[in-house]
Amino acid sequence: MEYKNRSYTFLILVIVIIGTLLRFYDFPSWSFSNDELSALQRTQFGSFEELINKGVIVDGHPPVAQVFIYYWIKLFGASEFALRTPFAIFSVISIYLSYLLGRSWFNRGTGLLLSGTMAVLYFPLVYGVIARPYSLGLMTCIGSAYLWNENRKEIVPWFKRFGFILLASISIQTHYFAALLIGLLLLYGVMTAPKKQTLRNLSNLFYIFLLCTPTIPIFLKQFSKKGLSWLAPPNIDFIFDHLFLINNKSLLFIFVLILFLILGLISKKNQINKKNLFLCLYLTIFHFSIGFLYSIYVQPVLQSSVLLFSLPFYFLGIFCCFPQSKLKIILALALIITLSITSNLFHNNYHVINHFGTFKELVKKNKEWGIKIGRENITYVEHINNPFYFEFYKKQFKDNSHPVISKIENQQDLLTLKETIKSIETDYVVFSWSSVATNPEIYDIIMDKFSVIEDQETFFNSQTTLFKKGASRNALHNSTYEAELNQLKNWTVNNTCQDTLYLFKGEKSEKLDSTNQFSSTFNIQLAKLNTAADKMYISCSAMGYFTTECKATLVIEYFNEQEQKEWYGVDIENYVTTPYKWSKIYASRAIPKNCVLSDLVKVYIWNRGKNEFYFDNLEVNFYSRENILF
Repeated sequence: MEYKNRSYTFLILVIVIIGTLLRFYDFPSWSFSNDELSALQRTQFGSFEELINKGVIVDGHPPVAQVFIYYWIKLFGASEFALRTPFAIFSVISIYLSYLLGRSWFNRGTGLLLSGTMAVLYFPLVYGVIARPYSLGLMTCIGSAYLWNENRKEIVPWFKRFGFILLASISIQTHYFAALLIGLLLLYGVMTAPKKQTLRNLSNLFYIFLLCTPTIPIFLKQFSKKGLSWLAPPNIDFIFDHLFLINNKSLLFIFVLILFLILGLISKKNQINKKNLFLCLYLTIFHFSIGFLYSIYVQPVLQSSVLLFSLPFYFLGIFCCFPQSKLKIILALALIITLSITSNLFHNNYHVINHFGTFKELVKKNKEWGIKIGRENITYVEHINNPFYFEFYKKQFKDNSHPVISKIENQQDLLTLKETIKSIETDYVVFSWSSVATNPEIYDIIMDKFSVIEDQETFFNSQTTLFKKGASRNALHNSTYEAELNQLKNWTVNNTCQDTLYLFKGEKSEKLDSTNQFSSTFNIQLAKLNTAADKMYISCSAMGYFTTECKATLVIEYFNEQEQKEWYGVDIENYVTTPYKWSKIYASRAIPKNCVLSDLVKVYIWNRGKNEFYFDNLEVNFYSRENILF
């Protein structure tokens, strides 16, 4: 027995060492993510009261992680290494706690398999080293679940009871999805505990509530917002995407887990704690389902990252079925570690790429261009959530460049960009963005004047591009409607719209009014473009003119014989703002993923306000997506 215990101790030690090396290797070299820089930006306050009011309540997370970061950087600084180290340590502690959890709920073998998986899987690795609530919440959730089970015994040492109360209260005040998991666990405990443990359970609940009392006002203010206005509600694909993610984005890994389940089910000697197996299923399913249903019927909150807290229970439910043969456990453990590390290195590129939008590398590249070309010859345009995110790294690289625009999130910003580009006198423009939705119309506006992509660096969810003045860019397909030409390939001409009163180019324009709501229309089948749909995007433009009021829309529509697949419109009044003046309109869109080559694309102007409106030079281009991320 002593030899067996030593061998298990040796194995868990090896697992912890592997998990530590994977987390600490080169992790300071990664740029801070958008969320980490947001947390840093929300520490720039002189008092604790300001921190809570301006740094915590606005964020939507409970205060523990943000308060920890606030005081940590005062002691150790805000470098990647200094700030991420404690969170990486929390993640390492989670590995050992996973072993204790599996051993307490089932047996040592299950604990080893769970800890080995948590040590090397891509999902807990990536979220285990960033300075956000995830690794802290995961550590306290696993610790709480372990100590909760220990508290179900007849005799409980005081330190285990105190530890459970403390860790549960920290979990609740670290992340709301961690709080949800703890709530589900506490509910199950109250519903299933023997009567003689009722007083202990109620007193534990009381002390946990008491420790959480100071953050109740924060909770009430944050929950008044109901959720994340910028997040889309999940669809059925989210379930499959998340399952693929938590299984290391590997079909082979999924096959191995299914094999483990089969081996466990056919093993006659295998004895499973069915109550705890049910508990694992209950926590995994309800933790996901509540978030999913809330996101659909109330306000979106569900992302894969917030389901990290229930991840251990998903794997516990699988590994508890595995045969408890020491040799089989060691072989299974070796297989899990080998498969996971291999897929992380060669498929998930864990140590090669940034797994979140980068900022450091963009600033570094922009400075290199400034040195090479001369910063006085470059105008900078940025699109990020907060200027602080680039400024943080500009201070590190001693780069004193300043953008003319720092965020482009709506039509008014696009109009500002359009006017700004017109006035730029430098020969180069640098456009940098990270971790935000980026409208392709931004590229079209810039490339009207700076049409050459001189250089570009692309990272995960981020990009910086150096544009230069030059000749017009080449399109995969181009078609321009000129009103004086009645026969145009791929155009259905509306002759009743033609007019000669206001002209931009040529002898005729088109006039839309209460009797003519729809312009001449561009139609083409995607197959005729001779390019895969996912390799191109459509870029449309027109010159618009109005005399009284403009309420019109430039429409891009995809359809087949049975259905309309997508309708996208840009309100022209966002670009044409001054009467008696020709102004350029832009509308760009990626080809939808559900489109096939037999589908049709249609472009036209819809005069939805039925006011008098003129347009000319309606141009449709299909460009390669090679240099543009969507």
